[in-house]
Amino acid sequence: MTDETNIAGDSSADARSSDVLRKLIGLAAAMVIIAGLRSARPVLAPLALAVFLVITSLPILRELRRQRVPNLVAVPLVLLLIVGVLIGVSAIALNSIMEIRDALPEYGVRVTAMYESVFAWLGDHRLIAPEAAAEIMVTPPQLVELATGAVRGFAGFMSLVVLVALIMLFLLAEAGGLPRKLRTAMGRADADLGRYGRVMSEIQRYLAIKTATSMATGLLVALLTFSLGVDFPLFWGLTAYLLNYVPTVGSLIAAVPAILLALVQLGPSTAMLTATGYLVINLGIGNLIEPAVMGKRLDLSPLIVLLSLLFWGWVWGPIGMLLSLPLTMVLKILFENTHDLAWIAILMGPARDQREIALDTAPARRADDLLT
Repeated sequence: MTDETNIAGDSSADARSSDVLRKLIGLAAAMVIIAGLRSARPVLAPLALAVFLVITSLPILRELRRQRVPNLVAVPLVLLLIVGVLIGVSAIALNSIMEIRDALPEYGVRVTAMYESVFAWLGDHRLIAPEAAAEIMVTPPQLVELATGAVRGFAGFMSLVVLVALIMLFLLAEAGGLPRKLRTAMGRADADLGRYGRVMSEIQRYLAIKTATSMATGLLVALLTFSLGVDFPLFWGLTAYLLNYVPTVGSLIAAVPAILLALVQLGPSTAMLTATGYLVINLGIGNLIEPAVMGKRLDLSPLIVLLSLLFWGWVWGPIGMLLSLPLTMVLKILFENTHDLAWIAILMGPARDQREIALDTAPARRADDLLT
């Protein structure tokens, strides 16, 4: 009896050791993958951006095919549509940056005058030393150099647009044959791709909703700044649209420059109105409309949202920050649809009844319908 007990204890200890070893190996593999993602940023970041744009455009491609438009015509049409939008956005951004650069000397004089008056008041009340004020003074040439650097960086952005468009062309051309390739890779001609179809459907839904709410945010910001007389309303609307994809801090980053310009151009009262307008727009869309449309299915814990922003920004830079929420949503959806990893999806979601986030057994749309 004693020997049997010892054998059972040894087996249990071996099982625990094997489980610990397996987890350590998994952790080490994750670290290697993260290091690889970061080192391959120049290639993987544009590829990820192209993949998400293609996922967003697949419903358009699918509709063209249902209208019996040949694949050789449908793919270029969708690509031209997306590239046209990117070029239009780029043109607005470039034109606004050039206008801002031309106006910076005048704004620089106003900023210098405001700085001098503020630091004079602080010096009179002995709250700051004169030499400290001189060190943090922003001069007009510094502002002009800042805008010139932004214009130079725009050339790099346009090269990124060309690379993303090229990748998208090949991805769209391959999209139709993806289900067949997946079944071939699995070694089963009748393999069920419902899980992949489910993941694709939820990603498309999330990106569609996020794009719509971002467009609404940008439009309202443009109307707000235009009505208040703040210069460059199209640029502020475009900035609000793009940065709305960046969770947590995106709206704040978009609001600060517009509020500062309103302060320099029109004074404190207009700056306060601008700040209030941004607050109302972002709270209304981000905290009320967007959650109501998306529902609980796409919820993420606020801590996970912040950590994903920091993580993907560290891994892939600005593109990683822009895609941080979609990338995290993809991981969460994949975990939800993987039995052994469903517990990670539960931890990523907000605190609520776990039955709401357990593996959903509702029928998924066929992957063939989503990818073709």
